[in-house]
Amino acid sequence: CGDADYLRGRVVAPGDPARAAEFEALRARGEAIEAEIALQRWPAVKRDVPGFRADADRLAHPRTTAMALGFEATLARKRADWPAAVAATKQEYLISRRNRDVEGAAGAAASMVWLYGYFMGQFEAGEDWAALALVEIDSIATSHTAMNVHKAIGILAEHRGQGARAIEHQRRALELARRHYDPGHWMIARASQDLAGALFEAGQPAESAALYRDAA
Repeated sequence: CGDADYLRGRVVAPGDPARAAEFEALRARGEAIEAEIALQRWPAVKRDVPGFRADADRLAHPRTTAMALGFEATLARKRADWPAAVAATKQEYLISRRNRDVEGAAGAAASMVWLYGYFMGQFEAGEDWAALALVEIDSIATSHTAMNVHKAIGILAEHRGQGARAIEHQRRALELARRHYDPGHWMIARASQDLAGALFEAGQPAESAALYRDAA
């Protein structure tokens, strides 16, 4: 492969064990920040993200830089700074796309659907990113990232009053949640609740109630 940017984004150059060890340590720090976000430990996230971003930039590894931008976007969204969240997520998308990181690009596109279509109420911009996200997941249709894309589009559709479309995407998100998680996992319960909400809004209370019971 003669694409240096692509290779740089996928692997650490051989012959430098110290650099490889530093990168692995940074990746572990990124996973720790992801856990902090999942647990909503916001003081720890605010403390850890700036140093992670600085080290990602210093190592010049696109995937960790994109991850850092995603963390920054999450913090901006937490404080309702929508322009900062949009700017960081766009950068995350562009870096991922430039380095052919399909899952990273799809995840960033899904985040843009949430930002425009849910938080900001800019539905047309949300639809543009929804279309792009669906293109991105074409080759990873059964992935965890695809689940997040369908969830985001389902929420967008529900807010636009598009009941059938919301149900279609939330049903697919639930199918993928069941594929990736063990029975009883909270992600399956969350996906069941999202589908139940879409069904209720579309006037299908019986199936909605059954899903709510299953999620309880």
